[in-house]
Amino acid sequence: MSAAKTQTVLSQYRTSLEALMTALVRCQPFFIRCIKPNDFKQPNMFDQSFCCRQLRHSGMMDTAKIRSMGYPIRLTYADFVYRYRIIVPAIPAAYKMKDPKTEAQRICRAVLTGNEHQLGQTKIFLKQHQSTLLELERDRVLEKSVVILQKYMRTWLIKKRFKQLRAAAVVVQKRWRGRKPRQHYLVIRHGYLRLQAVIRSRILHFSFVKLRSKITGLQARCRGFLIRKEKKALKPVPEEDVGDKDIDQWITSIFEA
Repeated sequence: MSAAKTQTVLSQYRTSLEALMTALVRCQPFFIRCIKPNDFKQPNMFDQSFCCRQLRHSGMMDTAKIRSMGYPIRLTYADFVYRYRIIVPAIPAAYKMKDPKTEAQRICRAVLTGNEHQLGQTKIFLKQHQSTLLELERDRVLEKSVVILQKYMRTWLIKKRFKQLRAAAVVVQKRWRGRKPRQHYLVIRHGYLRLQAVIRSRILHFSFVKLRSKITGLQARCRGFLIRKEKKALKPVPEEDVGDKDIDQWITSIFEA
């Protein structure tokens, strides 16, 4: 009984491995391989040889080598055509596309050479250098399109600026052309105002001279009347002039009024 119950190291390892496999079957494991940058757990310290040893011993180098020997780039036909359809302008948009596989073959014939790529039922399989070649061609087409877009955008901006400058120049020309007529109008208006003032002044002057002449004549007659009245009071006048008598009566009526 004791011999049957005795467990060796191999049996213990087998038991633990079976338990681990049972646990893995029950769950959905997701492993992340972490690489330590250094063995001292210090920040901002990267040991290149230490990281290379970790990658080599963990099998990452072999995995990358095996993957590069196969087809590391795997895309569905819809995703492949959506990304690289700008290389072939005749390919329609995604919502107008009927057979993405046929369009993917057209792109491959236009860019890739040889038969290194493989076409599956739903995906296309590419080598790394083929993906790089497609990306370079896509970047070239995008750069060309960007240059054309920049050209049209700059043309539009220059045309817009030119129209603004032309409209401003038209306004300046209009103001400048109207400046001389306005100055001429102001000179003429000032001349007419001065002429009106001179004419009014002359009219008032003539009216004043005429009125002053009448007042002077009236004053002379009034003084003559007063003198004659004083003389008459001093001595009787034998004979009277009819004209002077009428004038004296008119002046007397004025004073009495």
